[in-house]
Amino acid sequence: MNNRKDASILQYHGTPENPDIKIFVSHRIDQESELIDNPIYIPVRSGAVFDKRTDVKLLGDDTGDNICEKNKSYCEITTQYWAWKNVEADYYGLCHYRRYFSFADEKLPVCEGNWAVFDILDKTTIEKTGNGSTFDAKKITDYDIIVGDKFTMPQTIYEQWDSAPFLYKEDLDCLLSIVKDLYPDFYEIADEYIHGHLFYPCNLFIMKKKYFFEYSEFLFTILAEAEKRIDISKYTVVQTRLFGHFAERLLGIWCVKKLQDDKSIKFKTQQWFFVKNPQSLAPVKPISENSVPLMFVCSDYYVPYCITTLYSIAKNSDKNRSYDILILTNSAMTNESKSLLTKALAAYKNFMIRFINVEPFLSQYPDYQRTIAGIVGEQRFDSLLMIRMFSPFLLSSYKKYIWLDCDLIAKEDVGNLFDTDLNGKMIGAVHDIIFNCFLNGSAPAWQSFYKNEFNMQNPYNYVNAGVIVMDAEKYRQKYTFESILEKVKTEPYQIYEQDVFNIIIENDVHFVDEKWNLFTMGGNYKEQMNFAPANMYFTYMKARENPALIHYAGSDKPWNNPYTDMSMEFWQNAKETLVYEIIMGRMIDARNNHKINEIERNLKSRKYLLKWIIGEGRLGKFVRKILRFFNRKSK
Repeated sequence: MNNRKDASILQYHGTPENPDIKIFVSHRIDQESELIDNPIYIPVRSGAVFDKRTDVKLLGDDTGDNICEKNKSYCEITTQYWAWKNVEADYYGLCHYRRYFSFADEKLPVCEGNWAVFDILDKTTIEKTGNGSTFDAKKITDYDIIVGDKFTMPQTIYEQWDSAPFLYKEDLDCLLSIVKDLYPDFYEIADEYIHGHLFYPCNLFIMKKKYFFEYSEFLFTILAEAEKRIDISKYTVVQTRLFGHFAERLLGIWCVKKLQDDKSIKFKTQQWFFVKNPQSLAPVKPISENSVPLMFVCSDYYVPYCITTLYSIAKNSDKNRSYDILILTNSAMTNESKSLLTKALAAYKNFMIRFINVEPFLSQYPDYQRTIAGIVGEQRFDSLLMIRMFSPFLLSSYKKYIWLDCDLIAKEDVGNLFDTDLNGKMIGAVHDIIFNCFLNGSAPAWQSFYKNEFNMQNPYNYVNAGVIVMDAEKYRQKYTFESILEKVKTEPYQIYEQDVFNIIIENDVHFVDEKWNLFTMGGNYKEQMNFAPANMYFTYMKARENPALIHYAGSDKPWNNPYTDMSMEFWQNAKETLVYEIIMGRMIDARNNHKINEIERNLKSRKYLLKWIIGEGRLGKFVRKILRFFNRKSK
């Protein structure tokens, strides 16, 4: 939303009638977050010296006089220091990328404490909180000091600190002693505040210049002394944030003291709100017009297998083309997993990998969340998979892309598939040959079910959704997010996300060569092939001779069963990746667990068989006692 990312926004522009208000918003360096398009807000990357990105435009706290390198222990207040030392304004404030003040005329409904909670920071949220078109600067300029609403804690601040697993009470005692030594007139207030229940949280404030400079001098003088007295060199990552925690407590102490000393200060506590998913809602744009966009849906657990798929694709890619890799995931995917995925393709400079957390996008559609939650409760499938059929709306800047499963091995450049002329059709895909086996006799009831329940004109044209060339532009022209969601709600599906997709795209498919989605014959698929329509069977057998994309579509995956069909193709690629040991370890664990379960089942069945033979009476008990005796002897 907010494009004010250059240094010009820092220029002083105040007048006596319209004071210059600058509220500095502390942003993370590892996440693109939404911005409020209001000139009072100045987005700043906290700890910008650690930002390794080369294309970032957001201002950083690493210019001029700064303590940017202390961000890991000072947290967001490195931004406060930078503003104090380098920027001119009449009012200074501090907020966070997910915590802002509300300037709404009416108090917002609260979820906890005195603050409100919103799923995303969109235009609706901005307007509801009075930060948009209805913003009135007098709600700030009528006051000298504004801080976030205080709340009453069940414990005292001291007790809460002492009970926190990552904080030491000795450090808080040290803070009080520093206040006593450097600012003795503040000590009594400090002691009462720390041993009281009222708390001004989160380093949220707006102050006139006079008070901001006075508070900053107070704060950073104390913290500088705390650095001298407290050795944090052995602290954990969480414990290292100590000085940021100190700042939260010192804000309240300073405010209480100032109000006690000067009754003329115009002071106000202001409601604030929290954003669950602050990530940017701006559409992801293609890296170039000529790139090959490949979209994957990947959970944290599936990362090693996705890496193997990506590696095989990169290995067979055209070095003269660029490849735009989009990983659709959720907030459960860890930074470690993202790092692994990025490292896996580091040697391939023509590949760019980006991660898209789908949660902020989906938060705009509460009905989606309710619908999917109900389906997951009834069906056994990963809810992330459903996002694929909504991906054209998420990737609204893309005209065409390929979506791929993470259980594939490439043998040919997927760029050739992307170049396929869809002849005006919405998608390019292959027949789902196993589904056709079900229709043809393996599961005979399915044919009437799909014709009668789904009104499919020709169920034999059912496609597998593991490899799809998508004309996203045509998809968006024909459907809306809401119309697709209605399809999800209303039909009694068998293969949930794939059934929905087939209903949506029926009669709008260009069938591509079977080699681009060759099913392996793992599990019982080999027996199923006996029911395949003859023309599909011969086409399939020909494609096996020279597959372009091998798809381990069944439940019998090579990383669980190394003897499954075409498993060597998977393992030849896996052993060349940095996650080979992870995949091997998982397979060994899975096979060992299978053996243990089998032994337990056998022992249980023998136990019941013995009871059935010798009965439950005295004789039975006597025989079992003798057997246990000889069993111990044999050991």
